[in-house]
Amino acid sequence: MAPSALGLVGLPEAELRLGALVLLSRVEDFAGPAEITMLDLCDALAAIVPEASYLADLDRPLQTIAAHVDNCGAIQQLTYGEAQQVLPLVPELLARSEPQAWEPVLPSSAAAGLRHPTGSVSFLPAPVIDAVEAGGQTAVLDRNRILHVLDGVGPVAWRAACQGLGFDALVQRVERLFGPPPGEDLAEAVVGVLDVLADAGVLLRVPVPTP
Repeated sequence: MAPSALGLVGLPEAELRLGALVLLSRVEDFAGPAEITMLDLCDALAAIVPEASYLADLDRPLQTIAAHVDNCGAIQQLTYGEAQQVLPLVPELLARSEPQAWEPVLPSSAAAGLRHPTGSVSFLPAPVIDAVEAGGQTAVLDRNRILHVLDGVGPVAWRAACQGLGFDALVQRVERLFGPPPGEDLAEAVVGVLDVLADAGVLLRVPVPTP
């Protein structure tokens, strides 16, 4: 269908730029005025990726969205009941909000594996499509096109695995950032986090050859 059939006007003779990224959430029988919510980058990615099946076909898809956010401002979510509630909010939606700082965190050639203290297994970062860190969270898009949002110690463990950091150095980093866990051995707690990431498919368990 031609845009003109929908009453849309032609494009202006001017350079166009993205004005805002807005997630629309229409709720039937929504009570009250429409609501605008600013989203953290990783939370926004978690909402976008399942709804955009083509996204994983792009080169560095998470970084691509994050770069757009740098240009147009933080991603917003608009929750409303009826379409007429949206129009008065357009100026507010187009007012740029400062986005979170972010950076890619991808496996490097130095990723030799986080060796389990018992020496029986190492944890390696799984091959992924893309991964970005922002606001204390890390969004990891795996080869199955599933997005994982890591928080707490998870982003620290993922970064360490990608950088080729040793297990003892990871434990020291976790202690510096979070302190020791009450009533639990810190090293065992870190192994527990690595196990959770491995169960989710973000890390790989690789048996260590016996000498």
